[in-house]
Amino acid sequence: RPQSSGRDARPAAGGGGALIGVAGMRGGGDAQGTIDVDASLTRDDVVAQAREAVDRRINALGVLEPVIAVQGDRRDEILVQLPGFTDVERARAILGQTARLEWRLVEDGVSGPPAMSGRDILRARATRDDFGLPAVGFSLTPDGARRFAELTSHNIGRPLAIVLDDQVQSAPIIEGPITSGEGIIRGGFSTQEAANLALLQQAGALPVSMTFLGGEYVGPTLGASSGR
Repeated sequence: RPQSSGRDARPAAGGGGALIGVAGMRGGGDAQGTIDVDASLTRDDVVAQAREAVDRRINALGVLEPVIAVQGDRRDEILVQLPGFTDVERARAILGQTARLEWRLVEDGVSGPPAMSGRDILRARATRDDFGLPAVGFSLTPDGARRFAELTSHNIGRPLAIVLDDQVQSAPIIEGPITSGEGIIRGGFSTQEAANLALLQQAGALPVSMTFLGGEYVGPTLGASSGR
């Protein structure tokens, strides 16, 4: 199980740790996109949710006895040490990506509000599509499967965009009701990217975005929408 600490710390030499900062985005444009944070949540709530998401991702990586510690002057940074984990670039990709997945109906070339999200996914796995290309297969929760069946039944002939962190991955046409509760996400992924996305969807999205800077994960102050 991961160890935790409330004290400020730095990764031990050669420990493969990384400093992660929680960054709440304000409304409007931003180079990293906009993240909507529940206004009822306090800063501590958001940091706690981010820490839990990071914990789940590290567990999925198979790292033994990681150290996860909240620190920083505003207590909005998370220090992660991954003993014995040598693939630092993959760790950065896994820990830093928000991985907010949404399905949106497309009207006149513009995607509408989210119809479903990654929260409806029960299981995710790396797989291959019909053309043998890397993809991510998923199974929905019972409630998600029911709503997905209703969504596809009522919108036959319309494009349904699959959006990851505000980027459209694909927008296939709904050809008929999808009642199996299973599907595939395509997006021109490499084998490693498909494996990472499957892991991220299984572990769950981060509540806010995170940034990586100068060899450590750091982030700006949480936006006002996330509470004080």
